[in-house]
Amino acid sequence: MQIVIKPKTNYVNLISRLFHARTQLHIYHLQTSSYAQHIALNEMYDGILTFADSIAEAMQGKDGMLRGYTSFPFAEDNAPVPFLESLRKEVNKFRLTLDKDCENIDNEIQSLMTLIDSTLYKLKFLH
Repeated sequence: MQIVIKPKTNYVNLISRLFHARTQLHIYHLQTSSYAQHIALNEMYDGILTFADSIAEAMQGKDGMLRGYTSFPFAEDNAPVPFLESLRKEVNKFRLTLDKDCENIDNEIQSLMTLIDSTLYKLKFLH
């Protein structure tokens, strides 16, 4: 028998956002004319999926299956920096809502934020 507990809505919202971000970053990767951006975005969209999976599995192990995934529209605005800055704020805001017994999830989220920050550095300063 499978245990299904309705987890906190913000859990599934975060994972939905990370899944969306992965595809949005891939779109930016394919539409850039900058080789440096192309490489940085490739590293980011590859890495974000690993973190989304790891964070989702840890959440499900703690609180039950995630249900109610949502999708978001994609942009073709060649604006990966504002997109990642907004994503970073959203991820950090989620981090601040974690219960005290979620140190393992917090560690994964902090590593994700490091990946975002590193990618922002590459996009802003390495042309």
